[in-house]
Amino acid sequence: MGEIRIGQISSLDRAKGMAKVIYNDRDGAVTKMLPLFSFNGEYKPPKVGQYVLVVHLSNGTEAGCVMGTYWNEARPPAAPSATWRKELGQENGEAFMQYDGGTLRINAGSIQFESKAGTITLAEIISRL
Repeated sequence: MGEIRIGQISSLDRAKGMAKVIYNDRDGAVTKMLPLFSFNGEYKPPKVGQYVLVVHLSNGTEAGCVMGTYWNEARPPAAPSATWRKELGQENGEAFMQYDGGTLRINAGSIQFESKAGTITLAEIISRL
């Protein structure tokens, strides 16, 4: 049977979607590059130093997958009462989408819409009204 462990991101290869994880409880042992779980094509790699959950396969700690970060007392969710919230930035509240009570909220420093027809920002749309 495999093993589930908690470690910290040691280094990232963003282009390949892989990371090395350090296990402080194993005298600082560092894994080889492991794939980051894709969540069906979503790309938001953890930062170096963030704690992550890692699933190792039954053939040893050399094979496995970094599942991602998790919530806890030290890192609580930004809006626990929301029906759904997706943090898009590296820090809570930096950029997000949130749904609650029939309203979808999109929050970012700038919002840009793109299509084959062209590109326009939300600020440009508002200025034309």
